Amino acid sequence: MNKVVLLNIIKKNMVGIRRNNKIMNTIISIHNVWCERILNKEKPFEFRHSVGKDIEVGDTVYMYETYFKKGRKKVVGEFTIKAIDTIDTNKTKLGCYRFLKIYADLVLKDKTISELLERAYKIDLKDYRNDYVLYSLFVPEEFEYMEKHSEPMPSDMETKYIKYCDKNYTAAKDKATKLMEDCDNWLRYLGYYNEYDESDYSYMISIDNPIRYNNPIDISEFELRNGTKLKKAPQSWCYTTRTSS
Repeated sequence: MNKVVLLNIIKKNMVGIRRNNKIMNTIISIHNVWCERILNKEKPFEFRHSVGKDIEVGDTVYMYETYFKKGRKKVVGEFTIKAIDTIDTNKTKLGCYRFLKIYADLVLKDKTISELLERAYKIDLKDYRNDYVLYSLFVPEEFEYMEKHSEPMPSDMETKYIKYCDKNYTAAKDKATKLMEDCDNWLRYLGYYNEYDESDYSYMISIDNPIRYNNPIDISEFELRNGTKLKKAPQSWCYTTRTSS
């Protein structure tokens, strides 16, 4: 193992979160395409079906690159956990709903759209999915009606409004549709959707300070909680602990 990498791991373990006199970090198995995007700082989140109850912000996550599509079957890098968020899909069907404000902030860097989305997330519609509001995001009269009444504008009022400003109305609807499509494409790039454009992830881990190892490390260099050496990579993730001195 590269001495610099080894010293870096020891240092992180010595200053890491101590629980019951042990340093608790995590190894996760990731396909090579996602490893590369994380290490290239193109993928700011890792999506997971589950996370351990002892995994916390500030922990180190070691990335084991799986053999899928000729991966190296080694620990190729690490990152620090910046945040752990639950992905709430209650009263929504559109996958991008939960992530649109993040997309507006990180990718578009558009404060106006971000503020609109912040208002949209506060709307709890009666008898409708909450993501329905997104289609009216750039139609002020419809959007404000939903804010006030917690329901879409009645069809007769909507028809009158469309006749009043047909071109602007169509452009506003198209703008909202494009925003959602662009966000969906971004989420595909991050690995949120599967090949069927579906997702059932429950957690989003925000990534900080990704580090690429010049010399990938064999899994046997890591230990389980009980101190035994890892013999094979975890199917999804597992704790790796070091006794603190």
